[in-house]
Amino acid sequence: MTGYRPMKAVLGGERECHGPGWVFERKLDGVRCGVLREGGEVRLLSRTGERLDDTYPELVQALRADGPNIVADGEVVAFAGPRTSFERLQRRMQIRDPERARRSGVAVYCYLFDLLELVGTGFDEAALERLGDELEHREQPSPPFAAGQPPRSARWARPELVAQIAFTEWTRDGRLRHPRYQGLRSDKPAREVVREERG
Repeated sequence: MTGYRPMKAVLGGERECHGPGWVFERKLDGVRCGVLREGGEVRLLSRTGERLDDTYPELVQALRADGPNIVADGEVVAFAGPRTSFERLQRRMQIRDPERARRSGVAVYCYLFDLLELVGTGFDEAALERLGDELEHREQPSPPFAAGQPPRSARWARPELVAQIAFTEWTRDGRLRHPRYQGLRSDKPAREVVREERG
């Protein structure tokens, strides 16, 4: 996405803007910001493509949290009481030093409103083909575990492969939230795999 630029508002002409097919966004008095997160790294871009990472380092840190790759349009704002204030935000906009930005006393927030790209599985065609070949040689007629209610169309394989899976958290019912395949591991036998918790 090297050619990405945040979307700009354009005149749409006169039209009837009401009814169940319309959704309206709140008007925020801030600056447009593009967000690109890939492999845990985050880039913030202005509407002209200028990097904003050093101007809003706390947003980079917050968006770096574990999650899928995304490309999104958003708006960076600062508040004066209950309203967004462009005048207050201007005290941050020209700062290019992350430490000075953090010490400015102006808290900023990023509202994401258009998710342009979401890549969350970690699979590509080559990875799917490799896994398909590996699993085909290990196919068996019944599940290797007793818990849960798997779909009737499921196919089963002997649990001999170990995959590295990134995820956000364990849910209350013991499932992974936002799981992403990162590849197979050959350094650990399947019998040694246990549930891991964040330390």
